Amino acid sequence: MTETDGDTTATRLIEAAERRIAEAGVDGASMRAINAEAGVNVAAAHYHFGSKQALVNAVLTHRMSRLAQRRARYLDRLGVADTPELGAVVEAFVRPLDEIRREEPWGPTYLGFLAALARAAQPWRDRLAEQAALHRAPFDAELARALSALPPTVLRTRFAWAALTIVTALADAPPTDDHNAHDVADALIDYTTGALGAAHR
Repeated sequence: MTETDGDTTATRLIEAAERRIAEAGVDGASMRAINAEAGVNVAAAHYHFGSKQALVNAVLTHRMSRLAQRRARYLDRLGVADTPELGAVVEAFVRPLDEIRREEPWGPTYLGFLAALARAAQPWRDRLAEQAALHRAPFDAELARALSALPPTVLRTRFAWAALTIVTALADAPPTDDHNAHDVADALIDYTTGALGAAHR
């Protein structure tokens, strides 16, 4: 199941799974607890999704398209220069995550959910990596243009490390009404730009 807007029970389960995993971690959020959080019967999650992995994938898909739309707007601003500015490419990745954290009521919970997957053992990190890869191709292309001297395998590894750092740092950031909250994204952009652009030995 990938489309849930017309299915209230499935949407409630997805949002309940997002909350429980953000709070308890992926291994600490049982299907029974997710059903209870959603206010549905004990078999509902298995009926709608078949497995916990499928439910986790549905949570990722449920929000990822909204994030991708925001990132596309930033990427469009890069234009067609032969060598895009590295900091601007990094900003297109980081800033939308920070925007949903500050602007969307579900943003902090979704970031907590992503961070829980990033910190979990396999196969959960693979689920996150697989879903992220579907939306990462434009960044791979722009980073390859910005850092054309860097071997592609090195760039992919650095970007994967950076993405995990960005997600977990934003998930752990101060509440959005804290005066330090707006400094986090700027610091992450500077940090990631430096890490990606570092000399390769």
